Amino acid sequence: MVLPNHSRATAFALAPAADCPNTATLACVYDDLTLCPQTSDWFSVRAGSTDVVRVRIDQKSAIPDVDLYVWGSDGTLLAQNTLLDPISTVRVAPNRDQILFVEIRPTTYTTSTYTLSIAREFCANDAFEENDTPLAATAVATATDVPSEIRAKTCGLDEDWFVLRGITAQNGLRVERTLSDTSLVVQLLSPEGEVLEISRGQQREWPRIGVSGDYYVRVLSALGLSSDYRLGYSVLAPWSCPGVQAANTPATSIPAEAGSQIFGYCPINDGWDVVFIELSGLTPGNLNLAVVPGLSSPALDVSLLVDGTSPVRTAVWIGGAWEITAPVGVGRYILRVASNASVGRIEAPPEFELSWAVQE
Repeated sequence: MVLPNHSRATAFALAPAADCPNTATLACVYDDLTLCPQTSDWFSVRAGSTDVVRVRIDQKSAIPDVDLYVWGSDGTLLAQNTLLDPISTVRVAPNRDQILFVEIRPTTYTTSTYTLSIAREFCANDAFEENDTPLAATAVATATDVPSEIRAKTCGLDEDWFVLRGITAQNGLRVERTLSDTSLVVQLLSPEGEVLEISRGQQREWPRIGVSGDYYVRVLSALGLSSDYRLGYSVLAPWSCPGVQAANTPATSIPAEAGSQIFGYCPINDGWDVVFIELSGLTPGNLNLAVVPGLSSPALDVSLLVDGTSPVRTAVWIGGAWEITAPVGVGRYILRVASNASVGRIEAPPEFELSWAVQE
């Protein structure tokens, strides 16, 4: 008869951690276990001083919820997971030969079933260790326009941190996950604290990164697994926007026929270019004009001038576009597009679409 294991004193003894290798097929998996309401289940596992032990609970359903605790031989709480998640994982490095006590505690009044797995991790750290915190982050090369690669390895629940120092707001940046496990989390953290996620197989590129300072890359396994990964990256030279200042006066305005046309829009240092566009072939009548912003386009200041100097009408924001409706006569009508917005981060070359027509 198996006695109830509802206390530390009656903890059920599992195989020693040394018998539970973290391989593709785990050796120590205990399935179809039942957790009764208001009573914890306790298990004991012997672990050596150099062992790293991963304990995982897989609930059969998301409800009810359980909490996972691992205690040392002396009663010290070594790890816990109280998240509302059907999979609960903790990683423990006991640092001395001792018996670990695993407590699975219910948080509801419903009977539940679960699977318990114990794995002893074998992980040869990469050359960047110890880089488990932002303060210990490994500084990587940041020469501009030099494609570089980080080849590293996660070890269980350890985090890997890298830092790209001294990037200016005008620099661009490209980061790519070229090889990684699906459970891996890769994040780019900007100096102001924004977290930019990089998915598996994804390349993210910012022609202008937008904020000067140190950029951190954080890598961790969501499931506490050990796996190899590769990250490609390149710090890009300040972006040279095509056509910048080419049409920044009425005399150098760009012609635009009736219909629609897409124009690029360029930053200059920490501000934006001014673009003048001549409405070519315009005849007297009622003008209907719209400027639709594209990806990365800032808030625009759009106004219509006649003969390049006299203002006719300022556009208003209506339903996702800046619109102008005005009677027009004989003359040279020029659209002025500007912006007072800060430049910030640019993820794609900014652009806007101009469409116009005259009704007689």
